[in-house]
Parts: sequence; C-alpha cells; structure tokens
Amino acid sequence: MHVTVDLDDTLIYTQQDYNEAITSLSEWLSGKTDTEPSKITTRLNEIDRENLSEYGLSRVRFPASFTETTQEFLDDPTQSELMHAERLAELAFKPPEVYRERGFRESTKTLLDELTASDATVHLLTAGDEDIQQRKIRGLDLQEYFDDIAIVGLGGKEEFLRDLTEDTTTERVIHIGNSLS
Repeated sequence: MHVTVDLDDTLIYTQQDYNEAITSLSEWLSGKTDTEPSKITTRLNEIDRENLSEYGLSRVRFPASFTETTQEFLDDPTQSELMHAERLAELAFKPPEVYRERGFRESTKTLLDELTASDATVHLLTAGDEDIQQRKIRGLDLQEYFDDIAIVGLGGKEEFLRDLTEDTTTERVIHIGNSLS
C-alpha cells in the first residue's frame, strides 16, 4: 500500500501566511486610495489566478501579483511603493525556523508516527516552489517520516497519483489532503 500526504494546510497551516500578506497589501493600498480593502483583495486574487498560467506555482508569482495590483490601484507608483508591495508578498514565505517553532497541526505527529510504523510506503506529495517547500520540509524534519518526497508544479499531484496507481505492483493508494479533488 502507498500513502501520499499533502503538506500545506494538511500537516501544517500555511494559508494564514498568505492571508496576512494579502490583508497587509489591501489595507496599505486602501489607505493610499480610499478603496475598500475587500475590493483590493478581490482584484489581487483575480490577478493572482491569472498569473498562474504564466508563473505556475513559482515563488515569483505572488510578489508579481502584488506589484501588478499596486500598479493598478496607484497612479504612477514609485519604485519604493512597488518594492514595498513585493516585501509584503514575501511575508508569506517563512524561514525553516518559523515552521519548526509552529510545528504540526493537532494530531499530525501521531498520524506521521503511525504511518512510519506501518508497512505502507509513505510519500510526501506537495505542490509549490521547490525553495519554499524545502523550507517547510527542513524546518519540520519531514524527511524522517517519508520514503519519498515529491515537490510538484501545477497538475503534478494528479500526475504523481496517476503514475502511482498505474504501477502494476501497487495494490492500493490512499491520499491524505485538504483539497476536494
């Protein structure tokens, strides 16, 4: 049996970091433009979704979306303002020490210990930027729990799972994650 486990918002909470960065940009731009923060957030999310096709899950997508949002809401933004927007986006990307300090979601350590002790082949299957995901992996010493660590791009999880299930030696595959798909 193979078990794949997602990382972000399954083993650890990370969406909060993106939400805090988005809120920071929306409130900062709102104070400069008198535009409701919710309108800025909505537009930022639209821009970020559009940027998925160009940047995928690379580290540059999120800051690029912040910069584009700033350019849209500020008339002729200064270089300093654009750099500030990028710095706000970077708040979502924490160093390994932060992930180590925060630790796992409740009961996750027990799950990982039980999976490690089982006869299953256990894979960490996470989508995202290699550097950003490795920070989390190093910070939490995840390599000690998994037989394999796969960091994939857009659509990569489905491909990984398809390849795993098409392997004739695989009897069963179980995926543990937070997304409906």
